[in-house]
Amino acid sequence: MVGPDGPVKRDSHVNLEGFRHERDAFFRWAVEQGLVKRGLLLVCGDRHWQYHSIDPTGIEEFSTGALVTNNARLGVPPGEKESSDPEGQIRQPFISPRPVGGFLLVTVPPGTAAAPPTARFDFYDEHGGKLYSVRRPR
Repeated sequence: MVGPDGPVKRDSHVNLEGFRHERDAFFRWAVEQGLVKRGLLLVCGDRHWQYHSIDPTGIEEFSTGALVTNNARLGVPPGEKESSDPEGQIRQPFISPRPVGGFLLVTVPPGTAAAPPTARFDFYDEHGGKLYSVRRPR
């Protein structure tokens, strides 16, 4: 839902010719309901690259990427002229540097009243090498 993605696709909530209107309505609702401030985080699959992107609304998305390198490709970075984000409004702390298969491990240990839980997102390549890690309060 955050992306970005290539310009000619029409099959997702990111694409200008796809379901972007529905995505924008959901994002407005999530902001109005205070869900972003309360820790709304999105995890998506069916992308062929791993990334961590942050929409201007503050909504963060983590893409699991392809499981094997044969199905992986380079991602579309923010600000690319031929993309769904040509103005570079999306921040992207991580995008896989090369086409690589792998997985995303999400860990949320139990929290307490004094120490709320923190979600940890770890991206790995298909051989188990860690590519990126970040923690987000929940």
